[in-house]
Amino acid sequence: MNTLTAIPFYSFKILKLCFKFYRYNLIGLIILIILQSIIPGCILKVTEHLINIVASQIDDNMKSRQAFMLILAQMVLLSSMSIINNTYQYILNNLNIRISNMGSRNIILQSSEIKLDLLENSDAYDLMYQMRMILEDKWPSMLSNVLGFIRSLASISIIFSLSNILSFDIFLIIILSVIPEIISRLFNSKDIYKNYLNTIKSSRIIASVMNLHQKSQVLRDYITFKPFKILLNIWQKNTDYVFESTRALGRRSMVRSISASAVATIFLGIASTLIIKRAIYHSVSIGEFSLLLGAIQQFQTQISSLINYILSAADTVPYLLRQKEIENTIYKLNTELDSISHKTNSIAVANVSFSYGESLNPILYNIDARIEEGEITYLIGKNGSGKTTLLKIISQHLTPTTGGIFFKRKDGTNSTIPPISVVYQDSIMYPLKIQENITLGALPINHSRLENIIETLNIPTNILDKMYGRELGECDLSSGQIQKILIARALYSESKILILDEPTNHLDKLTKLNLLNYLKELRDQKIIVIATHDSEFIQSDSRRNIINL
Repeated sequence: MNTLTAIPFYSFKILKLCFKFYRYNLIGLIILIILQSIIPGCILKVTEHLINIVASQIDDNMKSRQAFMLILAQMVLLSSMSIINNTYQYILNNLNIRISNMGSRNIILQSSEIKLDLLENSDAYDLMYQMRMILEDKWPSMLSNVLGFIRSLASISIIFSLSNILSFDIFLIIILSVIPEIISRLFNSKDIYKNYLNTIKSSRIIASVMNLHQKSQVLRDYITFKPFKILLNIWQKNTDYVFESTRALGRRSMVRSISASAVATIFLGIASTLIIKRAIYHSVSIGEFSLLLGAIQQFQTQISSLINYILSAADTVPYLLRQKEIENTIYKLNTELDSISHKTNSIAVANVSFSYGESLNPILYNIDARIEEGEITYLIGKNGSGKTTLLKIISQHLTPTTGGIFFKRKDGTNSTIPPISVVYQDSIMYPLKIQENITLGALPINHSRLENIIETLNIPTNILDKMYGRELGECDLSSGQIQKILIARALYSESKILILDEPTNHLDKLTKLNLLNYLKELRDQKIIVIATHDSEFIQSDSRRNIINL
């Protein structure tokens, strides 16, 4: 849709909207527009009669009384015009406020429908800000332009019907006088909109810069600073460009306006010459000449207003067209999130920071992440980067200093964290039989699942009935066997979340492969989070989500 087709489309749309929700306001405005259109013509007619009477019969008492009555009538008409205009502006402002409030309500409704992921995105905030500006500012602006256009058009029609002196050639010259202003405004509005888009671009770049800066502080990774500096440099250049283009726009606008005024003056001079010529050669009376001048003045005012309303509507249209683009973008983002998030259970890690004691150096700082069923999430990072700490926060064994952990069900509703199975590096064995260490007293025992897990992890079956701590001690079980038993315990549980801290430690290559294959079978039923340094283990999984700490 281009500007030419968009202006009538949105004009009809805004009038339809007003009639649907605020019909009495709109009907009142239309009545006032009719009155406003008639009164200028009435004033012109009264003025014509007044001047003719005063000029020809000034010494006659009766005519003087008539002149006085006409003056009084003109004053009443002018006062009525002022009252009607003020009433019109009051109702229009009230209607604009209602339209703006409707826009605010739409924003609130749209915000409530947008998913958590979208609201955490800086681009989404930018989209919502632009949408707010359009609904609260551009829609009321369009309404004012549409009604103003109708008012000016009606006034011009009345003036033409009351004045048979305003000929086509004068009409054409006055139209020509406003064409430079039209061209000037069109170029200026194009520059303003271009500047607006560059400002949006600048705000998005600085949001990316701040995001990278925040991550670079957390990671303390010098590699991260390189893109940070590049983005900062791009933002600086873009900001300089916006500033310079704004200054250039001001200079161009001034030159265009002066040029348009100069051309308009020339055309109006030609129109004035034609008026005087017509008055001389056609023996126009003083009253008719006064009517002609008044009609010209009214016509020029109304045609300028008419053009101004059309151009203001044209200025507004690019933003209204952008509204559809923004709505489509938000809808697309929501649809994408629906297709991913609302078919799976998920955990949202929202702005999580953590410090031990009163330490000024946080282990974790403003961590945001999403962990879902359907893929295994791997936490990677250097020693001391906070992988185990984040696992303990997710499993509710530690409380974050700031931020929180939120569990979202498949239907999109928030919920408390469900039961979790965990294997930490410092997990312990209980003084129970090895099989009981795995099942932890869960009855009845699911023998098929237990056998499958034991086979997957290559746990010797001859130790299952032996008591840990009496028949079997730490010296009787290798580190690898203990690790397998601890993992088997977590896998046997029917919990919805599985957390493993360095699960491949002390495992042989075959067991690692078996474990990964088993986890792949589970990932569509469980949320699985693994902290590991084992890059080979991670690379073997094609459906993975990596969180770099």
